[in-house]
Amino acid sequence: FATAHDTFAVKAFELDAIDYILKPFELERIEQAVNKFKHQISNSNEIDHITSEPSTLSMQQDDRQENEDQTVLPIEMNERIYVIRKDDITAVSVNNGITTINTTHRTYQTNEPLNYYEKKLSNNTFIKIHRATIINKTHIDSVEHWFNYTYQVTMTSG
Repeated sequence: FATAHDTFAVKAFELDAIDYILKPFELERIEQAVNKFKHQISNSNEIDHITSEPSTLSMQQDDRQENEDQTVLPIEMNERIYVIRKDDITAVSVNNGITTINTTHRTYQTNEPLNYYEKKLSNNTFIKIHRATIINKTHIDSVEHWFNYTYQVTMTSG
C-alpha cells in the first residue's frame, strides 16, 4: 500500500499487505518494500500463481482463507500500530474491557474486543478456553486437573 494517510495501515495489514509506504515517497522505502515482496515470493510457491491480469490476482486473493494465510496481526496501541507474528502470540485475554495480547516478546493492550481476535486467529492453532481467554495450543506446557471439573493450563512462557 502507498498512500498519504496513515489511518489505513491497520486495514492494509488485515488484507495481508506486504508493506505500507506513506507519502512523500522515499526511494529507500520503495526499494525496501520491493525487496520484501521479492523475498516473500522467493520463499513461497506462489510465483507460479501470479499473473499480469489484476482480476486474476484479485480472484486468487479472495479465494484464500484469510485467517489461515495471514502470518501477522496488526495491533493498535497508544496511537501506534505494532505488527506481530501470530506464532509469537501465547494468549489473548480480556479484563474490564481491555484486551491483553501476550507474546513471547512482550505484552500489548488494546480496546479491540476479544471476538475481534477470535475471528483473526486460526482455529487450528488457537483455542478459546474461557469466555475471556484464547490461547495458542503450540505454547501449552501442561494441562492438569483442578477442582470442580476444571483444568489448569500452564503455558511455556509461565
